[in-house]
Amino acid sequence: MKPGLFELITYLKNKGIKIAVASSSAYSKINEYLALAGLKNIFDLIVGGDDLEHGKPDPEIFLKVLKYFKIVADHALVLEDSTNGILAANAANIPVVCIPDYLPDCKEVLARTSAVLPSLVEVKNEIMKIFEENRVCSFL
Repeated sequence: MKPGLFELITYLKNKGIKIAVASSSAYSKINEYLALAGLKNIFDLIVGGDDLEHGKPDPEIFLKVLKYFKIVADHALVLEDSTNGILAANAANIPVVCIPDYLPDCKEVLARTSAVLPSLVEVKNEIMKIFEENRVCSFL
């Protein structure tokens, strides 16, 4: 698990911000990982690869989340760790912050992010900036 995950989830929940898992993995794999992490039933929505016609970098997965929450793209933020995820968020016109496991080696892809942060610990500060700008937000 990425450092700061539990703290970030607690912060978002306390602020009443909706959070989703949007993964190209199968639901069974997502649920297995969430159970192992002690995060079962924490997220407001889970969209898995079983639900998709097209995987990332196609924006379908993120568009499904926007539709479910009935929000527009600029009222959401994607937290991503992959090149295809960044490209999918861009295609959906959703701002994206990269928290890389392995830093994508493509500078053009990283240039499409709002920020590249070393861990989820720093994401909280980015969210606080969003609130200061009075933006409504959901996290994917």
